[in-house]
Amino acid sequence: AFLVDLHGHSHPVARLELGYALGAKQLAVSDSAFDAAGLVAVSTLSDLHARLGGRASALVRGSGSLGDLFAQRGLRAVPSPSEPGPGAGPFFDGGYTVRRHAGGDTPKVDGLQIECYRTGVRDTAENRAKFARIAVEVLSQFVEEHYPFKFPAK
Repeated sequence: AFLVDLHGHSHPVARLELGYALGAKQLAVSDSAFDAAGLVAVSTLSDLHARLGGRASALVRGSGSLGDLFAQRGLRAVPSPSEPGPGAGPFFDGGYTVRRHAGGDTPKVDGLQIECYRTGVRDTAENRAKFARIAVEVLSQFVEEHYPFKFPAK
């Protein structure tokens, strides 16, 4: 299963914050340090990584990661290839729902918390509908590329 916990934030930086139960300090390291530290094991993508193998940093913030897929569609996101970590500002790294029900002690369930900024994403009905379409595209692509599941044709 893949759990998505969707919220809105009012942080000063207008970007999607993708919470995998990894804090700003954990994301602030280089890809090689991230991989060597085994940080994905404490993330909400731990089961997916255990099944797929490969570089954990690529799964979390590399090409084809959720952050990358959102960025390709014009939505700034962290972590992603262009913003591997949030820096010093506030960052939602995933709350109770995603930590309790994805990764770690919950076998075969992966997921994330998505925190959405307001202007351009949540401020109007048109922007909410546009974000919903993009989120469906991104999440569908990610799930179909990483899990043995295909969504029905539109």
